[in-house]
Amino acid sequence: MKEIAEQVFQDEHRLTTRQRADQILRSLCDQHELLAVMPNGQSQEFGSMVLEVDAERGHLLLDVFTPQRPLAELREEEPFLCVARFRGIYVGFQVEALQAVDWKGAQAYKVAFPTSTYYLQRRQFYRVPAAPQDIGSVTLQRRGAADLQGICHDISAGGMRVLVPEPKDFDLHEGESLAGLAFYLKGQPVAVEAEVQHLGAPVQTRGSVTLIPLGLSFVSLPPAVEKVVVGYVQQRDRELLAER
Repeated sequence: MKEIAEQVFQDEHRLTTRQRADQILRSLCDQHELLAVMPNGQSQEFGSMVLEVDAERGHLLLDVFTPQRPLAELREEEPFLCVARFRGIYVGFQVEALQAVDWKGAQAYKVAFPTSTYYLQRRQFYRVPAAPQDIGSVTLQRRGAADLQGICHDISAGGMRVLVPEPKDFDLHEGESLAGLAFYLKGQPVAVEAEVQHLGAPVQTRGSVTLIPLGLSFVSLPPAVEKVVVGYVQQRDRELLAER
């Protein structure tokens, strides 16, 4: 995650409107998104979440960091860089001056509202077409319906687009939460949760098979898997640029 943070915290990615920053922070709170918290300039990483956003009073409440450390030790490592995902895009902000407070009977950290929020939209986080030999069949594990076998069209750090045959039991729908999305990426198995973001118009193949284009977003991508996917997207992007 440190490599991601180094890319996020660049002036070119700084949001220029407070309204947009407020929206993102509130979404992170409402969706209970995992927050990676890193002492500035260090590789050590803590896990946390945004528990409350109070823009009017100018503060955030963060969950106690895991692994837990005494507050006095944490204060010595201020400030902290915080990185999370907002709709598949990395966002970041900086906090400091941790203050222990009670939140609904549990301990939390109160911090000043971030003065700047960053929103990463770089080439490696856009979609790249997958080489046929790199990604095999994609299995969509549905809740209460039969699995679907699909073909990957393109992939990004936040999700992929696939073509799947029409379901024989229950129709797919936007917002559907998949129990699992499994595929091999250059021979390495990948298994994540995913969500259907959008459905495209059905495509008729020469063999009279109807395929449905799906836009899928990865949900709670484990750091180790995220590293593999991001590495592939970057490598594939360089390959495509070299071919031009």
